[in-house]
Amino acid sequence: MASEIGVSRQTMWNWTKKHQDFFDALKRAYDEGLAWWERKGREGSMGQIQGFNSTAYIFQMKNRFRDEWRDKIDHDVEFSGDINITLGGNVDD
Repeated sequence: MASEIGVSRQTMWNWTKKHQDFFDALKRAYDEGLAWWERKGREGSMGQIQGFNSTAYIFQMKNRFRDEWRDKIDHDVEFSGDINITLGGNVDD
């Protein structure tokens, strides 16, 4: 998005830190962009867009919206205590 309006990403980050309303506007633009792309995906999957390429669409979504469109979900698990693992052996042991 930064390149589309002619500023660096760092400038965008600096603005979001200094101006809460800019941060809010950027978040709203992100959410509206996600909604637009998802709507296009639904239209394409229903045959309403001639030449719709689902593979290209999926790559667009994964690159534009990394947090929402991931194949792998990371899970953080905290555990304290002992874990006993036995490899091999018989079921009856």
